[in-house]
Amino acid sequence: MVPLAIGTQTTASTIRPASFNGCMGYRPTWGDLPLAGMMEVAESLDTLGLIARSLDRRHRALP
Repeated sequence: MVPLAIGTQTTASTIRPASFNGCMGYRPTWGDLPLAGMMEVAESLDTLGLIARSLDRRHRALP
């Protein structure tokens, strides 16, 4: 497993899979992470999310 993965949280596609696999899912506030390169589904709902092995890994990725 990779230490950190990026996904979209438009329809719980980050938090739910993380919880099913014993990982940490993180959904930042809308607009905190740039959406450049992400396929738009619903502009007002689209948010990048992170799946990490642990909170420590998540903290290493984002200040």
